[in-house]
Amino acid sequence: MRGFYRFSSDGDILAESENVITTDGKLVIARFLASMVDSYAGAIAVGVSDSAATASDSRLTYEVARTPIITRGVSGPSVDDIFQVSFKGSLPSVMEGYISESAIISQVFNSSSGVYGDRLISKFLSGDGWGVVSSSAMSLTYEALGYGGTANAIRVGGEGMRVYSTSNGSSIEVSNTNVFGDFSGYSAGDRFGVVYSVANPSSNVTIEIRLYSDAGSYFTASKPVANATGASYTYNYLEIEKGSFAKVGDPLWGNIMKVSIIISTPSQADVILDAISMFDSDYINPNYAMISKSVLATPVLKTAGKSMDVEYFLEFKL
Repeated sequence: MRGFYRFSSDGDILAESENVITTDGKLVIARFLASMVDSYAGAIAVGVSDSAATASDSRLTYEVARTPIITRGVSGPSVDDIFQVSFKGSLPSVMEGYISESAIISQVFNSSSGVYGDRLISKFLSGDGWGVVSSSAMSLTYEALGYGGTANAIRVGGEGMRVYSTSNGSSIEVSNTNVFGDFSGYSAGDRFGVVYSVANPSSNVTIEIRLYSDAGSYFTASKPVANATGASYTYNYLEIEKGSFAKVGDPLWGNIMKVSIIISTPSQADVILDAISMFDSDYINPNYAMISKSVLATPVLKTAGKSMDVEYFLEFKL
């Protein structure tokens, strides 16, 4: 079998990308052929990570949007006795950013997760409620999509929050009271994820996440970011398991009312925060799987105000 994705807008093809059909995906397709499941293609998901696709992958590295499949088609056989099955979804016009990974998902949503499925917690936009709590020798600006050179710095939404310093021993805390909700149903193995970019001379930078259930009680965990390797921004991703968060006071996962992000470094720093999400990483549902995954050689731009079609073509010989 061979599969590939096609991205188009207003009839123009923007990009095509070969896929990897996953091990889980092959099993679901086999179960579909045996009439054990109703479908092996329910939705198309897109994300922003550059991590290479492998057959053992069970999810996109950092999903940001998902669309139900709206049309399906079959063509063939060709002169070489090849059939082609196609699936198409349409990303919403309000979506903005760069897409670098895509996937076919067997179901639109994982029914086993209920309300505790994957969740985009917040983008780091100027109008989304983020504010500076404290700062030591570190400044904050909001940079527009395309800052730092095409897709190297910002991929989720139209802006990213840039914190930077030219002094040693700098730090900043930003918080958002618009981030609230019930996280109690997520397991210890489910993960908070942050996408960000760094540029030279950033090194030994730490990102701490605090989730408050009242003014004095919160969960906290931190992780170092990948060091910058040059002057250009490098896009990256970190994740922290829910079970690794420590308690300060007596916080409750079912009543989160504020999130804080603390950036600190013993040296200089230039970091752009792009988005924070919660991922249901340890679901158990044999009928829910990522069938195929593809990572584009160059991220494709999704412009706000315009729809984008994503098609998946699966070719096989009977």
